[in-house]
Amino acid sequence: MVHIVMAFFHPHALITLLSLVSLIFIQPSTQNRLPAFVHLRIEGVNETIFSGDIETRGHDVTVPPYNVTRHCDGTNNNRNPSPGATVTSALDDAARYNGFGWSGRWYDTFDDFFITSIGSDSDSGGHTRATGNDVLIGFDKCGKHTFLKMEPNRQTVRVNEPVVVRVTNGSTGMPISGARVGTATTGDDGRATLIYSTPGPQILKAEKYCTVRSDKAVVIVLAENTATEVGEDAFSSSVDVHGEISAVSSSALGTGDIGGEL
Repeated sequence: MVHIVMAFFHPHALITLLSLVSLIFIQPSTQNRLPAFVHLRIEGVNETIFSGDIETRGHDVTVPPYNVTRHCDGTNNNRNPSPGATVTSALDDAARYNGFGWSGRWYDTFDDFFITSIGSDSDSGGHTRATGNDVLIGFDKCGKHTFLKMEPNRQTVRVNEPVVVRVTNGSTGMPISGARVGTATTGDDGRATLIYSTPGPQILKAEKYCTVRSDKAVVIVLAENTATEVGEDAFSSSVDVHGEISAVSSSALGTGDIGGEL
């Protein structure tokens, strides 16, 4: 079960990983309900439920299955003197505009929701981590509260050149061995190497049992003889809200038509 206490987003706030999560808040510079722009990622047990940017502000939410309407604006239990955007408001906005559901149970003691499900995942050892305006809500089957981090998050290579990534514990920075990245597995140093023989975009995520999978890493594989440099648009346009390949300009790859989900 995920417990998210309302909190303001702030670019310098570091929110630590806890089994029952209380997000450290910093009072906003204004006293009104200005929206916040948040990068929200929700990792289910078996797949990424959502990954994308959300404009959100604190608001009342109505949550199934009891259809209870409560305020989620950071002023819950008088934790903040003025309203603002919260993790729950971001979750609610993402769900409303992207077609997935969530449910929760309200507790007067906490003046807050316990989130019981998101999408098809429920009661699966969930937890939340936020660094500034980057927010992760993750479920794992074991409740060990370990989330994976993979670097670099973007690379450009030519066909048959090695793609090397490193997977670490997102809290401690220690290397993670035995994590699956595409068709490769990380070694004791946390590194995995892959080679692609055909041009096109590739989306990589690191996964390991009893952990929350990493954020996506985008690899653009160029044709062998193309001199075209890949711009920011090639990376940003190639991924949809589930972290899957959407489309990328074929001209950036030096090849014919490439696009669609892999």
